[in-house]
Amino acid sequence: MGNYGDLLKIFAIIMMFIGTILIPVGGSEPFAPIQDPFHNATVHVNVTFENGSAADGYSVLLRSIYFGPSFQDTTSSTGNAELSIPHQAWGPCDLYVKMGAGPNLALEKVLIEPDGDHHFNITLRDVPMDNITVHGRISDRQTDGIVTGIEVRVQTIDMFDNQIVMMYTTGMDGAYEVKIPEPKGPIKVTALPTIDHETSWVEIFRYQNETNIEVDLFLQPKAYPTNKIAFRFTNLTSGIPLSGDHLYIDGFNSEREHLSLSYPMYSPNSTKWWNLDVPKGEFQIYWNEYDIFENISLKATTWIFTNDSDMTFDLQLDIPYMETLEVEVVNSTGPLSDAQITWNGRYSTYYGEFEIQGRTYTNSSGRAFISVIRDRATEFDIYRSGYQRMVLYHTLPANSTERSISILMNGTDEEQGYEMVHATITVIDEQSGVPIPNAYLTLTGRTNDDEFHISEQTNETGVFTGLLPVALY
Repeated sequence: MGNYGDLLKIFAIIMMFIGTILIPVGGSEPFAPIQDPFHNATVHVNVTFENGSAADGYSVLLRSIYFGPSFQDTTSSTGNAELSIPHQAWGPCDLYVKMGAGPNLALEKVLIEPDGDHHFNITLRDVPMDNITVHGRISDRQTDGIVTGIEVRVQTIDMFDNQIVMMYTTGMDGAYEVKIPEPKGPIKVTALPTIDHETSWVEIFRYQNETNIEVDLFLQPKAYPTNKIAFRFTNLTSGIPLSGDHLYIDGFNSEREHLSLSYPMYSPNSTKWWNLDVPKGEFQIYWNEYDIFENISLKATTWIFTNDSDMTFDLQLDIPYMETLEVEVVNSTGPLSDAQITWNGRYSTYYGEFEIQGRTYTNSSGRAFISVIRDRATEFDIYRSGYQRMVLYHTLPANSTERSISILMNGTDEEQGYEMVHATITVIDEQSGVPIPNAYLTLTGRTNDDEFHISEQTNETGVFTGLLPVALY
């Protein structure tokens, strides 16, 4: 089928199943059409030990990263396994080796290309499973005294994607110690709650070549002293207090351990002040208010810090300047009424992270007038019964006089008989192989009787996932 650069060109033949498309950004050469129906890709895997001898009777499992189908075979006396991979699982995959239902003993990141034979060699290495020591002491936050009989849970993921969970109960010295394999990601240490103490946990990352990790936890007594705090949200521009419909608060102490104070609150009192009792610490606040404009909700994330006294916070939200945008939705014959339009925009300011969300429907003339953030990219999702859902991005420049967009919805499954399938498109840099986030895509689809165009955009990981009509692209 050719090498990697030749294979991954901007094309796709979407059949009746889930499809995966990888698109490199680079040059383009004509591609011979793939014959219909698809032929499965064949994956040959040879598994050996470090001394070169064959690994007989080991399970070889291939799992698609994006769609989840997995395929398995057992190695023969020569250490060989063979997998037949349908097009649902083409693209990036994880290839594991394990013994029966035991833990993963090897992991390889592989790319499965269409209609080809793939050969992979995996060596099972003697990897120590207890070369990292995690230890520490559990103390009372108020008295600084040792706490005995606390169950400590240490969790992580090893280099082969195995979930590692180790438990230890502290003795008279309040200490714990567990052995874990080399972690792939963060290590989470949790002291479970007791009758007298709240739970506490912290996540840490292992430094390179570090084998001895010390993590002390300080437990909050359940009868802890509290401070009264009051806070409200005010529009920074107008000075008008904002009511808010829902608030969620998450707490940390000074050592960045999570406090047990994590709960939602609904609707403040008539004065628009939120009131609660909290211990000393740092708190992340998630707040939202619905219907601030037409069908728009505003979400905000900010931080507050408390000390040993009662405190009042008047948090000013920098609500963005909104412009009215006319959105027209049509098909090939005229306006489409009752088309659902949802949109959102995100932005950051000194006062926190904010998100605008809205939903409305087109009127009898196929039009809707909505509020969007000026000079910010807004994502639109347009749907109408019987039509293919469309997703597109639009930016309303601050100095532009254009205040309208027109959206053409082509190809309906009711009127033109299109079959829809789930598809994933990953846009990667041809030289480095790194996914490209927020890349704009224009897909030209062709069937026997029709040609249509679809505009999409990859997400922050360089991937677009959605429904596409069955066609040649």
